[in-house]
Amino acid sequence: MSEVIPTRFVSLVGPICLGTNWTANFLVSFIFPVMKEALKEYTFLVFGVITFCFVILTWIFVPETKGKSIEEITSRK
Repeated sequence: MSEVIPTRFVSLVGPICLGTNWTANFLVSFIFPVMKEALKEYTFLVFGVITFCFVILTWIFVPETKGKSIEEITSRK
């Protein structure tokens, strides 16, 4: 998270990311049994498609930080 968020906002964004993660985990654990009953063996296909979509979005929108110093990363606009 610290590579994508400016340093001055990390303390604000950290709890938001944590809350979002907990909410997503709760939703998946709550919805999974219902989906398993309704979709049978195709349940994981739904999660696979969602994961694939987020991989594409991450590839497009998250900047590459490999080999860059923290100053180079935080100075980008």
